[in-house]
Amino acid sequence: MSSWKADPGLVRLAEALALRRPELSLSGSLRSSGLPYDATPVLAQGGRAMTLTALGERIPDYHQPTDTFDRIDPAVLADAIEAGRELIRAIDRGEAD
Repeated sequence: MSSWKADPGLVRLAEALALRRPELSLSGSLRSSGLPYDATPVLAQGGRAMTLTALGERIPDYHQPTDTFDRIDPAVLADAIEAGRELIRAIDRGEAD
């Protein structure tokens, strides 16, 4: 199976965000679920992408029939949305280049 590394500029933004906003509990990971992420097709075609996941020891219910909206932790979702907003703002300012 092929794999692709996340875009270095996007990773750098996420690392800076993790330092600036520790309450979002962001951290990098070199581990993979072994399954493709949403960013995989973009990266495979040479695009810039990165995946944010709520990852503990494993991603609960990832790509399983039990992967349903009612199993989402609202606090984790709120943090992910805020992290996404912060990252998009930084990308819009050109900070990923």
